Amino acid sequence: MTLINQLKEATKALHWTEKTGLFSLAMMLFVIPIDTGVSLAFSCLWVLSVVLKNTLLKRWSFFKWHQDKTYVTTKCSILMLPMLFYWFFFLISLLWTENKAMGWASVGLITWFAVFALTYYCTDFREVKNIHLRGIVWLYVLCLLGLFVVLLVKGLMSPHRLSIYSIGQPFYDYMHHGYLAVYILMGIAFLYTELDRVEGGEHRTRKRWLIGLCAAILLAFLFLVNSRTGTLGLLLLLALCWLHQTLVRKHRRLAIVTLVLAPIVLLVIHFSLPDGFQRISATYEEANQGMEDTRITLIKQSWPVIKDHVVLGVGVGDQKAMLAPQRGLTLEEQDEVLNTHNQYLDSWLAAGLPALAALLAMMIVPMCYAWRRKNFLMFSFILIFAVSILFESMFERQMGVVFFGVMMLIFAIELEAEAVWGTI
Repeated sequence: MTLINQLKEATKALHWTEKTGLFSLAMMLFVIPIDTGVSLAFSCLWVLSVVLKNTLLKRWSFFKWHQDKTYVTTKCSILMLPMLFYWFFFLISLLWTENKAMGWASVGLITWFAVFALTYYCTDFREVKNIHLRGIVWLYVLCLLGLFVVLLVKGLMSPHRLSIYSIGQPFYDYMHHGYLAVYILMGIAFLYTELDRVEGGEHRTRKRWLIGLCAAILLAFLFLVNSRTGTLGLLLLLALCWLHQTLVRKHRRLAIVTLVLAPIVLLVIHFSLPDGFQRISATYEEANQGMEDTRITLIKQSWPVIKDHVVLGVGVGDQKAMLAPQRGLTLEEQDEVLNTHNQYLDSWLAAGLPALAALLAMMIVPMCYAWRRKNFLMFSFILIFAVSILFESMFERQMGVVFFGVMMLIFAIELEAEAVWGTI
């Protein structure tokens, strides 16, 4: 039975509120690579569907005991709690913030962490099956593929041809290539899990070729995006796939062949798409000339401020005012100060050690869950995200907050689905 037929069969008996919830969840993820503003609109529809489901179907489940102890254990998991605490500590830091307007804007940005966590804990999703979630992520991958095709046409029509200046830039100016790289890496990790899922059957070879083609297109997209974080994340993901095949699947022959072919493939990509390595080679040349990378400079300039406010931070909204003197800027020029380009340090600077501890928990707790359940997709997503926020403050924009929140919501619902229905 095909994925589409499985989805139709699994969705037949659902109430219209449950179908609305699944539709809004799918659209939230689907449109993230295109426009996070539209994704937030679907987030509002998601909240409405949860409220309607709880009201009409009596699905309130916060602090509610169910007879199914396996379900209770899953529901009482702390997977989503770090996100809630992270938002709470930022909210508390408003008490000692001087720039209240900027502080409330920052807190409002990460409020979606609290929204996703509360909507998860305040209802149950026992009607959702693993096949629903797979279908949702497949839609997301199709969106990435469609975005690549559109940008490919745009690149062919531009004077730069297929360079990073044309295809590496999406439709709008505010999209950062670091975020887009993480989106693509998530798609590649999912396609790997789908490829690993393919079993024997009549259409096995066809399915593998189709999934492999999709992965190859996303790989080309990733290199044309020209992100140093994306390239590092790809190498990390390839290492994870190799370890997974070697240690978990015990496919040692495949692992050896992959180890031999990987350098050859990377060399081919390097010579065919030189723009994909441009920024990495430039960074290496600057280091040889004794020049310091911008991110290292920003971290060094931020560290004295962090040391003076170790426990509670400067207060969310006051980071720019405190960092401006360190960078030789006046208070009037503080808008030019972005951030430390490190989410761990930014959180520590804004709301102190409690926020830093919550952020670390947001990375470590899901990885522990994924390790115990051998969930490759969750583990790779969190690890890539944990590394990416070392070089980019991804929770300073909706593009990072909404994407991480939606993916964590999907992973939490997946654990619930596995507890009730098993893996499908």
